[in-house]
Amino acid sequence: MKVKTILYYSLSVIIVMVMASCKKDKPATVYQGYDYFPNNVGHWIIYNVDSMSVNPQKSRIDTFTYQIKEVIDSFYSDNTGARTQVIIRYKRKLPDSVWTYQKTYTGNLTNTQAIRTEDGIKYVKLAFPVSVNTSWNGGAYNNSAGTNAAFPDWNQTNFQYTSINTPLYLNWQNFDSTVTVLQFSYQNLIEDQYFLEQYAVNIGRIYKQIINVSTPLSYPWTIGFDPNHPGQDSIWVQADYPYLIQTNELAQGSVVYTETYVSSGN
Repeated sequence: MKVKTILYYSLSVIIVMVMASCKKDKPATVYQGYDYFPNNVGHWIIYNVDSMSVNPQKSRIDTFTYQIKEVIDSFYSDNTGARTQVIIRYKRKLPDSVWTYQKTYTGNLTNTQAIRTEDGIKYVKLAFPVSVNTSWNGGAYNNSAGTNAAFPDWNQTNFQYTSINTPLYLNWQNFDSTVTVLQFSYQNLIEDQYFLEQYAVNIGRIYKQIINVSTPLSYPWTIGFDPNHPGQDSIWVQADYPYLIQTNELAQGSVVYTETYVSSGN
């Protein structure tokens, strides 16, 4: 009887050990972050847009405020067979105005990337799995910089996650989980370039910021922050722009642009 009991106990221990071993061998599930890039027909987002561009010929700063609505209208298979989003952008001047068609973008969600083609330039917006400090070539599919003066040389630009899965308060709204992508950052005494986007789970991009400001090359002095002249107007301070434009110290094409989330749906 004792022998049977010992044998039964030994077998039980072996079974438990085997089961525990199987559980240990099972790889942990890694969160990829695909839900930061919605991929369903009918998904829409509305943004408030604030834009400032320099018009030195008229010694003024042109400012524009309006709304943009993006809708995933449909899908098609591109020449590689990839399932491709058709993203329609609409524009209106006021919240109660009628939406008018503006342009069409495309998007692709793969196992490793979220890609958008905007104004003829293809961007790798997100890399999967999302991981803090992960960097990737945001312009990997581009052979040249493109012609839009508001953007740097995208085929040589590394994007980077500076925060992941982080709560964010934006435009009087709380978002439980967001990622921040720093696309480009460069400053010196005559240039200020900063490009950033933020995404929220099940919503997509909720914020976009572009700062691309410089002084004309014809000016030999610096207009960035100079510790020897602390009262000097600076391209690093937006409140100084009106003073800089009056003396033609901001280059034509300098721009500050933001898109801020308002609402979304499916």
